[in-house]
Amino acid sequence: MWGKSIKHSLSAALLCGTVGATQAASIWIEPTDLGASIIQGNSFQMDIYMDFTDEPTIGGGFDILFDPALVSYVSESFILSPQLGSDPLLSRDDSPQSPPLQQVLVDDNNGKIIGAAFGDLIGLTGPSLVGSLTFIADQVGFAQFGLEATEDPLVGEFYSSFTLEPQVVSYSGREVEISPIPLPAAVWMMLSGLTGLGLLARRRT
Repeated sequence: MWGKSIKHSLSAALLCGTVGATQAASIWIEPTDLGASIIQGNSFQMDIYMDFTDEPTIGGGFDILFDPALVSYVSESFILSPQLGSDPLLSRDDSPQSPPLQQVLVDDNNGKIIGAAFGDLIGLTGPSLVGSLTFIADQVGFAQFGLEATEDPLVGEFYSSFTLEPQVVSYSGREVEISPIPLPAAVWMMLSGLTGLGLLARRRT
């Protein structure tokens, strides 16, 4: 995969003597609608952002974590944002148009999307939206979402476009609350009416 070819190119470049200290970079995940309530049975989106402002990245891979007990991933919904400017040959998402080697591996049982990747040989900076993905809220509770360094051996690490060295990336997750389906106002009125009739009947007896 492309991670190996990048490593070969970087190794050759490092022989030319471009070496320096690495700086921190960050990738995080959060709901598209931060203030919106997520209701059981509904779909919702999660956005992935990156910030390599201090040290542009050539690119690399990461895994996306979700809670399979509470949510279901909507197949083929994770597609990299075109505004990111990622090189298509260095990208891996869930687009059905992508060749098999450029598609992520979705593990629904363990709640993982493995081998997501983006990059550009000139270097990508930030903060920028990487892409969005869609889930179904199956159960009420607090669902955990996270990101981590990828376990896919075909995808490389993130590399600095300044130093050509591996970058230290900070990954951040997010917890979202899934609320139960609210009862319609008419149902509440009916229940309160039945309660009132019950109390009236008790008084008469």
